[in-house]
Amino acid sequence: MNARRPKLYFGVAVLLAVLSLWFFFERAQPRYKDKRISAWFDEFYTRHRTNFIANVVFVGGHYERPARISRDIQVFREIGPPAVPFLTDCVLSGLRFDSIYNRFYNSVSSTVQSLLPSPKERATRRLYALTLLAAMGPERCVAAPSFIEAIIRAREGAASLLITVLPELRPSTPDLDRLIGALLEQGRYPEIKAVIEFCRPETLMTGQALGIILEREQGTNEATFLALRDLKEHALLAVPALLRSALSMNREVRYQSIRTIETVGLRTPETMGALQNALADSDPMVRSAAPNALQALRSGAEAPVQQKSQGVDLADDQRVKSPHR
Repeated sequence: MNARRPKLYFGVAVLLAVLSLWFFFERAQPRYKDKRISAWFDEFYTRHRTNFIANVVFVGGHYERPARISRDIQVFREIGPPAVPFLTDCVLSGLRFDSIYNRFYNSVSSTVQSLLPSPKERATRRLYALTLLAAMGPERCVAAPSFIEAIIRAREGAASLLITVLPELRPSTPDLDRLIGALLEQGRYPEIKAVIEFCRPETLMTGQALGIILEREQGTNEATFLALRDLKEHALLAVPALLRSALSMNREVRYQSIRTIETVGLRTPETMGALQNALADSDPMVRSAAPNALQALRSGAEAPVQQKSQGVDLADDQRVKSPHR
């Protein structure tokens, strides 16, 4: 009998600890009209679980939804800032372990599966919370750093949904630079392009990342050139890559490089030399682009010395004459 008492005491202690935690979180969670925010969310989920996915779509950077769903979303707008941490946690909680949970769920028997939340339901609840968060007012922006941290920590290819909704949270320029820099270190180039496409950050870090991507693609993706042209002077850290691509064997790559050097507008001996070489290129399309580019750079100001110190290191091997004459 005495041997069983430690086990009994341990069980009572665990039960008390669980009850204490439950009571703490129950009392700590904000309320609206004397109802916990989680209860409002569960009510929203239950009411729309059969038609929500079919009727709510992300179109052109904004969520479109029927009027009945909009009325229920208005409740969360009325709750205001207290709802943002709850919804953020609903979206990000367990995100890193989804693949592990999915493998575990699929490995157990159907009897055990019936006792667990299905991966599909977890994903659906996350999508509901994500849509509610995106529909909030300006207070939703405080969630941006948490989303950026989650994207950085996510497995490659697992953060596409978070990246898609990131513009709705209006992340700051330093936060976007931090995100692009971290993804660059991890070699997650498709996700860098997605961040740039959706968020449109106009920074030197963006130009540097696109320059690296340009070389990895060997200049074969026109969209990368267009993104660099959109950056204009912010793309100056990509100029070394543009100078190398201007020597490509592919005439379309050379043409796009000349056009992009013109738009960036960085006037240095190296860029002027590349454009002079393009005047005698074997391809007429490249030759026709060179005079306009030269005129644009000549009419602009000489590149200031400090641009060198910002990382525009134009190596001697970039001054060689073009072989495409």
